[in-house]
Amino acid sequence: MDYKIVVSQIVRELRGDLSQEQLNRKLGFKSNQVYRWEKGHAKVDWDDFILLSKKLKLDLNLLLRSYFRFNGSAEDIPSLFDHLFAGQSLSRISKRVGISEGKLRRLSNGQTSITLDDFLKVIFGLDRMESLAFVHELAGNKTLASLKEEKKLMDNIVKSYFKHPELGLLLVCLNLPGYKKLSFHQDSWLAEVSGIELKKVNTLLKLCLELKLVEKLEGKYILTPFKLSDRGDRASMMKVRSFWTKKALDKQKILAPQDAYGSIVFTTSKSARDKIIGSYLRFFEEFKQIVEEDKSPHQIPLVMNFHLFNPGQED
Repeated sequence: MDYKIVVSQIVRELRGDLSQEQLNRKLGFKSNQVYRWEKGHAKVDWDDFILLSKKLKLDLNLLLRSYFRFNGSAEDIPSLFDHLFAGQSLSRISKRVGISEGKLRRLSNGQTSITLDDFLKVIFGLDRMESLAFVHELAGNKTLASLKEEKKLMDNIVKSYFKHPELGLLLVCLNLPGYKKLSFHQDSWLAEVSGIELKKVNTLLKLCLELKLVEKLEGKYILTPFKLSDRGDRASMMKVRSFWTKKALDKQKILAPQDAYGSIVFTTSKSARDKIIGSYLRFFEEFKQIVEEDKSPHQIPLVMNFHLFNPGQED
């Protein structure tokens, strides 16, 4: 991805009906800095991007909170990066985002000024789907030309997951050693392991191919790198989460000793609730790191379904 092009298109969409001269005046620039940004002749410093957001009445803090669960200020780069990195080592972050450890260290502690290009490179390396949605809303819910095909594919994946929550379960089952050991593909094997009815397995596999979530090699399905997200309208999210909650409750009836489940009831404050959610999100990153770094054979499909809620009416 050419982040310089993405940034120039973001600036153009943010400018809207304003001329470059009008926006320059709003920002207090005497030269045509906006032109240089839109042509890719100059990078957009993070401080200038914050100024641009404020002048155009774009609530950047709200967007960061909505897409990345960051409750601080966009101006506090060390805290923002600390939150995004979620306790992961700089060496691991470096590999994921394609920025050297040294530069990441300087960016995160404020020794080197960050640009919008840098920020996009970090967030896309950490969470591509959320970042695409973030940029889409940042640009006034307009799809950037440079991201058109990727955004279309992402939207189709999300819509399909809403319609067929079993999609996630089928994908993890395709990665089990038992499937890889099969001499040829068997829908019946996947149906037995996943609990998805046979006809639905066949339908979902065709859908996975269309969405480029899998490839077919020598008669068997191979996973491509993927992430499923349930971000969307309330009804769709409820459907997906209800599906996984029902799965969890059905499994509890069997009382499988290997499963981990339980509940805790307590009273707290709004600020403490935010910290609890932040702690969970950091744990989720640690959880993913454990899975990614584990070198043992992956033989068990697992689902983690988290739900922190207020049973009453008041907030």
